[in-house]
Amino acid sequence: MTGYLFRPPWNTPESRSGRPPRPRTEKLPGMLIERDVAVDVTPGEPVYIDVYRPDTQLPAAPLIAWSPYGKHNPAPIGILYPRSGVRPEHTSQITTFEAPDPAYWVPHGYAIITADIPGTWYSQGRATYCSPEEARAFAQLIEWAGTQPWSNGRVGLSGVSYLTTSQWRVAELSPPHLAAINPWEGWTDTYREVVRHGGIPETRTSARCRCRAAKSSGSTSRSCRRAPGSRPASGCCSSCRART
Repeated sequence: MTGYLFRPPWNTPESRSGRPPRPRTEKLPGMLIERDVAVDVTPGEPVYIDVYRPDTQLPAAPLIAWSPYGKHNPAPIGILYPRSGVRPEHTSQITTFEAPDPAYWVPHGYAIITADIPGTWYSQGRATYCSPEEARAFAQLIEWAGTQPWSNGRVGLSGVSYLTTSQWRVAELSPPHLAAINPWEGWTDTYREVVRHGGIPETRTSARCRCRAAKSSGSTSRSCRRAPGSRPASGCCSSCRART
């Protein structure tokens, strides 16, 4: 892997409520949950996934959510974003951020797979977001899902934002077991659509993310990576807001 610039992590999985992998099987009514399944998407570099599938003998259609946000990360969208129109009761407690809700899809015969992408949380490898290397790793997970004993062999993809953009990237590779994608609320060009709209630097969302990264790692306000001269965002801490 060449041509990439890497920086040290701003925080640790533990600081964001992550826990080391502990493979196990859990049960809910009508549902089996396989936690922390290791899948080698690159030789010797497994990613960790959770699988939610029907507790029956019938084959299930896999739906994969390929996420950097943490498969353990709950998504009370109605609470996090009150103006979103999503009520707290619209998603279950086992829904992860921007991913499909297993409580809805599993009773309809689907198996939900939530994956921690390479280089994030406890998954191995290097994080190269939206890269060809990441797409190839995603394709390997699709092939894994399409060949499991409980799978019907027809794999779908779903999710919002980053989970959409990654669908387009892997669909370009045409994995044999990929049957459908469900991309919505994503972007196709990170430079033009995220960080440089019309050539104008984006300083709001990125500032918020950087401030939260500094806070979650226990850093002082001087470690907040808001761009000099940019406006504090709604998620910035009070120290960041006071800093000029």
